[in-house]
Amino acid sequence: MTTPAPSAFDSWFRARHPEIRLEGAHAVLELSEGGATVPFITRYRKERTGNLDEVAIRSSLAAKELWDRILNRQTIILEAIERQKKLTPELKEKVVSTLDLDALEDLYLPYKQKRKTRSVLAREAGLEPLADWIWNCGHGTETPLPGQTLDLWAFTFRNLEKGITTAEAAIDGARDILVERIAETLELRARVRQALFEKGWLRAAKTDKAKPHSKYETYFAFQEKVSSLREPQSSHRYLAVRRGTAEGELSLTVGGPPDDAEFEARLTAAFESAALSVPDSPGADVLKKAARMALRDHVLPSIENEAHRALKDAADEVAIRVFAENVRPSAPSRSSEWTPACARAASWPQWTRPEPTSRTR
Repeated sequence: MTTPAPSAFDSWFRARHPEIRLEGAHAVLELSEGGATVPFITRYRKERTGNLDEVAIRSSLAAKELWDRILNRQTIILEAIERQKKLTPELKEKVVSTLDLDALEDLYLPYKQKRKTRSVLAREAGLEPLADWIWNCGHGTETPLPGQTLDLWAFTFRNLEKGITTAEAAIDGARDILVERIAETLELRARVRQALFEKGWLRAAKTDKAKPHSKYETYFAFQEKVSSLREPQSSHRYLAVRRGTAEGELSLTVGGPPDDAEFEARLTAAFESAALSVPDSPGADVLKKAARMALRDHVLPSIENEAHRALKDAADEVAIRVFAENVRPSAPSRSSEWTPACARAASWPQWTRPEPTSRTR
């Protein structure tokens, strides 16, 4: 595959970590590849990194790990689509230039091998041409023949062996195909992702399993903006509500701002607009319903899961950093004497042992 040039990493890294000098980050990566540990780089290679602190060093290493995951995922996706003989030069370029894991999954979604979903069963029953006809008429690229109503045309797609015995059943199957098509539209998924990540709010509510005088009582009617909870100073609250959910005392949802009653209505309108541009087409109602189902049953739950994953990753990073700072022992003196304290330190587990005072790695 065509891998992104080194300059792609540089611009990607600058966008993610504008607070870290790129030259220092490159020095960290080179030192790490040579076997240097984070404490060693922090203490003894300040002149190479431009005085980066431990937090910046760990962030640089984490960014490189994420970059490698992105490139690896690009390779896997390209190989999977190539095996299906569906990889076009345009699609290949789009995959290679996409440097976000969630956006990559959006690109791959139409090509994933699917379970026996309702849309798969509908295709196996031969209903995709009916779905295409409804879609094309709804977008003005096909015109119904005189007297060609939806019910009459759907009746011709009956398939007794597959359980499609009526026109209504054929229409329902075609709608399932259309729901999947709309739910896999990149622009719509990106719009929902932006809305939830930038303007969405996380809400926690008390469940029937909540205990009297619960330690989660503070969160029984909790709500906070998703973008706020991703900040280091707020992430502990997300971990708290997540624990409350795991213990069954809280339920979590992600939705619009408390002062914006039209938040979801705007998303619904965007989906309906993408699904239908000819309001009086034969399958207009089918397309509108498919759009609402795509948003409600597929895209919103999927992006909500992404938001939870992003919140947990941010909270875990802060928790690990705090833990590391709490357990890090003070640096020993540069004395070469073998004292009883040194003898005790030599027997400590490796993860708690102070860094050596020599300049070797």
